[in-house]
Amino acid sequence: MKWTHWPTLQNELGEKGLALKGKILNAGSGTRKIKLPNATKIVNCDLQPLLGVDVVCDLDKLPFDNAFFDGILSVAVLEHCRHPWMATEEMSRVLKKKGVLICAVPFFQPIHNIPSDYFRFTPAGLVSILEEAGFYVENIEFTHSIFHTLGWLGEDATNDKIIWKILFSPLALIIYGLSFLCRQRNIKTAPNVITVVAHKK
Repeated sequence: MKWTHWPTLQNELGEKGLALKGKILNAGSGTRKIKLPNATKIVNCDLQPLLGVDVVCDLDKLPFDNAFFDGILSVAVLEHCRHPWMATEEMSRVLKKKGVLICAVPFFQPIHNIPSDYFRFTPAGLVSILEEAGFYVENIEFTHSIFHTLGWLGEDATNDKIIWKILFSPLALIIYGLSFLCRQRNIKTAPNVITVVAHKK
């Protein structure tokens, strides 16, 4: 039983994706494919040898030369890094000066071990580690909605018992609909995801 309507990565990025031009690193790509209209090349890297991954590596030690990429995309990745501050420093190292970073991290989400889940970020916390890594944060926004959070919690709470799924199915349908209709209805003190657009200084 699905409680939540999740947008594609393409829809999640929206017009922000147009800022990523030239050679792009998809840092922590997983299996999600992304099309970037202004990218000449996209390199997908991940810790695991998944389908579509070009380079298997740890974000703490990226196997690329300094200033190798024009832009970097990092979506739902830093929470899975044991040392996220080291990962952002590495991203800064391999990004060209004035290159663009789009980074999305969770705040109000359940634990999801893929393979491990270490951190949650506030807007100020994310800005802090990015600035220390040499980035200037241009824009901060909240992605997804409180209904995505509630739906995820609902799925986790009912996924082990059939009777619970049956009893809560009307609520699941309501939250699913709200997660589609109210995609950006966030509580400022409890956003689902924090997304920033930053430039390397």
